[in-house]
Amino acid sequence: MKQSNSCGSQQRSILATWMRSGTSKGLYVLRDQLPKCPSAWEPILLSLMGTGSQINGIGGGTPTTSKVAVVSRSTVPGYDVDYTFAQADFVGARLDMSGTCGNIAAGVGQFALDQNLVEVSHEQEWADIRVLVTNTGQALLVSIPLKNTKCDIRITFLDPNGNMTGKLFPSGARKDYLAFQCPSTGTKVTVRATLIDCTNPFILVDSASMPTLYALEGPKATQSEALIEAIRRAGAVRMGLARDVTEAAKQRGTPKIAVIAHPSASNQSVDVDVTAFIAGVLHPTFQVTGAICLSAALSIPGTVASDLLPSSILCRETFYSKLQSPRIWRIAHRAGQIDVEISVSQDTKGEYFVERGSIIRTARKLFEGRAFYTL
Repeated sequence: MKQSNSCGSQQRSILATWMRSGTSKGLYVLRDQLPKCPSAWEPILLSLMGTGSQINGIGGGTPTTSKVAVVSRSTVPGYDVDYTFAQADFVGARLDMSGTCGNIAAGVGQFALDQNLVEVSHEQEWADIRVLVTNTGQALLVSIPLKNTKCDIRITFLDPNGNMTGKLFPSGARKDYLAFQCPSTGTKVTVRATLIDCTNPFILVDSASMPTLYALEGPKATQSEALIEAIRRAGAVRMGLARDVTEAAKQRGTPKIAVIAHPSASNQSVDVDVTAFIAGVLHPTFQVTGAICLSAALSIPGTVASDLLPSSILCRETFYSKLQSPRIWRIAHRAGQIDVEISVSQDTKGEYFVERGSIIRTARKLFEGRAFYTL
């Protein structure tokens, strides 16, 4: 850490890289630039990213542009690098390290190459980088083309079942009914949802069960965002991630939540339509980890996602008997489409298991140098 004086206050700095990774932006930092104990990172990273309006930091004023990746060479056998994700909650002025980010993971591979954390030869066409997500224990394979100018990065989540809760379906059911008090009307409301832990804990809500208020006001309205947060808190308790809704309110990043629906009449080339939320506000696209969760739910009968599929796709006797074969799901979101390749199997007891899920992202380095903070 380097120190300097600015306007009478002492500033410190660390070496860092700012990257656009997938549909997010984040600060990439080598672990040796930070204190050894992660509990000491919060004031540093919050100062770097900024809180409130973020005018005094490098964060972009949205959750998707306020992310941090801390990367190091791994000491765990079988892995090349360790990746610790941190979400800067600039509204609540806290650092959330409870989950992970698939978009930011795309840049981890490129950053590892730039920082010489992994070795590649001139003969290699691809660099397959084995990444350990320290937040959740998730294993990733980040594949980067070395000789192709079209830098499509393939991120593969290996065995992403129950990383945080120990179960693919934490509640024990593939479909749950969540009851809560509507923040706007005070009335009791119940929605249908699938609670799934596949890379990240996610709540997938059936749009048909949402209160009329949501459809009338639209997902971006303050009332709708409050409604979504109430559902998210109820789901957190049902998943065992919080003891009560008060505790769930303190952890805005986990679980995550999305509302799913049939494809629109104008976009029948996709399998499902999704509206996602992040840290209490509408997400501009859809999280990579959410896409993996949704694809897993689409592949397993009895979830709110698979219930949306037309019978022509399901043909349950044939479709679900071929689960081991990779399946590509096409998901529409607010800014476009995301495709996921997923492999799901079933054991002799009838339990479903996600073997792997893959997605294509891109990443671009925007700048590197010293980032300054004040304690």
